[in-house]
Amino acid sequence: MTNTNQPQFRIWSALFIIFLALGGLLRLLDITDPPLDFQPSRQLRNSLVAREIYYSLLPSATTEQREASATFALSVGKYEPPVIETIVAITYLFTGGENIASARVWETLFWLAAGVALFDLMRRAISPWAALAGLAYYLVLPFSVQASRSFQPDPLMTSAFVIGIYFLYRWSESYTWSAGACSCI
Repeated sequence: MTNTNQPQFRIWSALFIIFLALGGLLRLLDITDPPLDFQPSRQLRNSLVAREIYYSLLPSATTEQREASATFALSVGKYEPPVIETIVAITYLFTGGENIASARVWETLFWLAAGVALFDLMRRAISPWAALAGLAYYLVLPFSVQASRSFQPDPLMTSAFVIGIYFLYRWSESYTWSAGACSCI
């Protein structure tokens, strides 16, 4: 018995891979350029916080380096937990030093992971073709490309939000409400 949907599956699977590759490529172009393209003051703040975390973890850092980086990090304020900054600082340790490309790679990975979740969510809820249209909009829209390249918590937050909605939808597919499950009345 043959599946008549096999050619369509191949087409939308290939388009899915092409859109993910295009989305990744757009975000990784000019990866080593200074972070002056989008919200430079915010990216500078996150870079200073990541540098402070990096020097506090670096065994070979001098006291002067630690103190200077801590002073700079304190001067820009603390607005939220330094989640992305910590991830990037640990990456600095493994890559041998500070590099803005590390932050951009992480932000791109977060955005692409959310794209995969968004695609599967829309594929399940609507159709593969609607999922491709949504994925293309999400990955290729110029503002989303620019915002998701920046060293800010927004790509991680967006990724967590989309993946959370995805898992909520997946849970709703398999969970059945029983009469005794909710005693709200």
